[in-house]
Amino acid sequence: MRSSWLQVELWIRAVTADDDNKLLDRIVGLAEVVKLTGLSEATVWREVRAGRFPQPLMISPRRRGWRLTDLLAWLGTRPTAPPQ
Repeated sequence: MRSSWLQVELWIRAVTADDDNKLLDRIVGLAEVVKLTGLSEATVWREVRAGRFPQPLMISPRRRGWRLTDLLAWLGTRPTAPPQ
């Protein structure tokens, strides 16, 4: 699990290094939300329904997506795990 968080951190650094930060304005699907957060699809939807996770945008009648900036802000509010 540690290596996946390192990958996410490196990805965030690469994205935020872009001068225009245009990549932060993009919409991401459920598969990428799962990769970024480490949550399962079921947990993402449960947290959305409970109001503890960013609400998705309705891209089309059958497609939902999240603003990457909303996800990064949500991740920034999560507490850090104690050292093991």
